[in-house]
Amino acid sequence: MTASVRQFFYRYIDNPSSVQGCLGSELRTVEPEGWLVFTLSGLYQTCGAPEHTSYESFRHSLYASQLNEALAEKGCRVDLYQSTGKIDTSWYVLKPISQENAVKDRLSG
Repeated sequence: MTASVRQFFYRYIDNPSSVQGCLGSELRTVEPEGWLVFTLSGLYQTCGAPEHTSYESFRHSLYASQLNEALAEKGCRVDLYQSTGKIDTSWYVLKPISQENAVKDRLSG
């Protein structure tokens, strides 16, 4: 399951406009950075093949994966964007590693 997530993120990293048709209320870009922000539910609806696996299985496989290590090869990582105190409703961000502290500064400021 994480292969489809990784491939989706790679597509976005290589050409953000290639995933425009997948964007929605729980999977969107933020400007001016152009970062991809998402909830796990939004990512599941886009990459999790809901007809083949449960949301819980998708979430478990995602957390057990080496996704950030794979994304680091492209200079990016997934990080917390906006916490709601719950994994399922928090927002996450795909962003360049070089801008890692920018999210922390935004959250604390």
